[in-house]
Amino acid sequence: MTENKRRSLDQIIYSGYAFNLGQYLSEGWQIFRKNMGSFMGYSWLVILMSLAASLIPIVGTIINSLFLSPALISGLFIAAHLIHRNQYKTFEQFFGGFSFYSPLIIQQLLLLVIYIIAALPAVYWIFSSGLIQFYRDILLNPLEVNDFDPFNLNWGQSWLLPISIISYIYISIIYLWSYPFVVLNKSDAWEAMEYSRKIINRKWFSFFGMIIVFILITFGVCMPIPLITASVISAGGSENIALIMVMVIFFFLIIIGIISVLFPWFYCTVYAAFADITKLNEEEKENNLVDHLVG
Repeated sequence: MTENKRRSLDQIIYSGYAFNLGQYLSEGWQIFRKNMGSFMGYSWLVILMSLAASLIPIVGTIINSLFLSPALISGLFIAAHLIHRNQYKTFEQFFGGFSFYSPLIIQQLLLLVIYIIAALPAVYWIFSSGLIQFYRDILLNPLEVNDFDPFNLNWGQSWLLPISIISYIYISIIYLWSYPFVVLNKSDAWEAMEYSRKIINRKWFSFFGMIIVFILITFGVCMPIPLITASVISAGGSENIALIMVMVIFFFLIIIGIISVLFPWFYCTVYAAFADITKLNEEEKENNLVDHLVG
């Protein structure tokens, strides 16, 4: 990252900025629409490659979380940027995140430490609540197990699980821009995380609202599932094969829609917010003008 860029970001942190959710949703959708087929295909590759890696015994989750997913998700930001700048040429450019292996892996390790710290209250709650002992007793003697009461804790202990959940949500949002700072601003791992944290903190609830919008859209898309399920049950359950087939097909169509549309649209929207607030494209225009004048 250049010194001029650092000064610009520091000024944004100091002065604040406007957050235009409607604009970002619209721009994100337009970026997605410009190359819908590539985004859809790549989104399925991301999901399938991540699932395949996770199925590898013992080391699968480590490979996916540290080496694979960060580079694949970063590719969505790179492609969104290139498409937005009318510089997208080939599908291979989606895989540009693999060129930033070192900072992305370091970043994931740092985030892992932070998430572990955030999870400590929940871990303490699990052990102090007797949940582990409860499941142990079920395995050893399932017929003589007392009911588990998760609320049989003192006031201080009862807040441990919510504290971890709230901390996890907070951390996930403040580091939402960690990847784009690395792959689009060429920041190192910690610098990217710090700028993401400091800038997003200024409008944390606005970013939280953006995520809630996508959650609500997802719920809206999924709402017909329980309605169709209820229709199947009321129509005779397993005897009505046609309705069951409709339910199954509709379920898979919804999953396809979420992965093919909502997944890439979300990251395009995050990019649109990043590009606008950090003035990403304005700096590139200035650099191109300087290069032109010097040339």
